[in-house]
Amino acid sequence: MNSVIEMSSNLKVVIFSVCVVLLYTAYVELHVPRIEPSPPPVINMPGSNTTEDLREDLMTLGKRIYHGRGACALCHDGSGGRAPSLKDIFNVAALRINDSAYRGSAKDARAYIRESMLRPSVYVVEGFALKGEPSPMKSVTLPPAELTEREVRAVVDYIEGVSLRGSAR
Repeated sequence: MNSVIEMSSNLKVVIFSVCVVLLYTAYVELHVPRIEPSPPPVINMPGSNTTEDLREDLMTLGKRIYHGRGACALCHDGSGGRAPSLKDIFNVAALRINDSAYRGSAKDARAYIRESMLRPSVYVVEGFALKGEPSPMKSVTLPPAELTEREVRAVVDYIEGVSLRGSAR
């Protein structure tokens, strides 16, 4: 007899719970307005989308990252105090690639800069880490910068433009 009463009580609890859920669902369906998400914004790239225009757009993005989220300018400020200066890096890169301490695989300046951003300890410029120690710089793909491949390419384009013009502004 007790088990029948207990089962009856459990059944009442289950029925009550189902009713509450159904009433809540009906209330939400009837009285809470639906929010329809808007489509993502379309980003129009300026220019006529020629190769030169796209290169300029990448350089503009690279400049924003270099001075912003990438925080490159905090150390590579041109004074050579915290990190090597990037002034004239496209000429200096050839010397570094041919240095006996260089352990990377880059064959040209663009590849050297990209490699230095992704694997900074491949070549540590003398005076910017203790001998035999890794670079204090982390890969730009790691936090806090977490750059994408496109962003890395944009920063390399920006550094190339700056190096060839002579100023990181």
